[in-house]
Amino acid sequence: MNLNIKLDINRAVISLICILVLDAIWLTLSAELYNIQNAKIYYGFIAWLSLAFAISCGNPSSIAEAYKYGAFIGFVSYATFNGTELAINPSWRHPNYKSVIDMCWGMFACSTTSAFLYKIYEK
Repeated sequence: MNLNIKLDINRAVISLICILVLDAIWLTLSAELYNIQNAKIYYGFIAWLSLAFAISCGNPSSIAEAYKYGAFIGFVSYATFNGTELAINPSWRHPNYKSVIDMCWGMFACSTTSAFLYKIYEK
């Protein structure tokens, strides 16, 4: 797989839209788990834009490679977030499986976005 470090705004926008749609569905379905009544959702754009740019830089040569690349981006990003939350936010520790679920979600969302992007730009 090649990394395309130059910014392709179209790929980044498509990635961002896909991530936003997937996270909107996820956060709606799992609102009780995350207790997000007072969330400032606009801060999420920092993470969503970072994920969209990272995913859009991938240049996989197959759908399997796209899934793996997206899963890797999701794991690193969500593991960083969850590790930080576990360290500084005691409420994040209960239930104790919350961070594992969130990391699995991140891997799924990012791998799906990467595969979707691959299918759009498939040669």
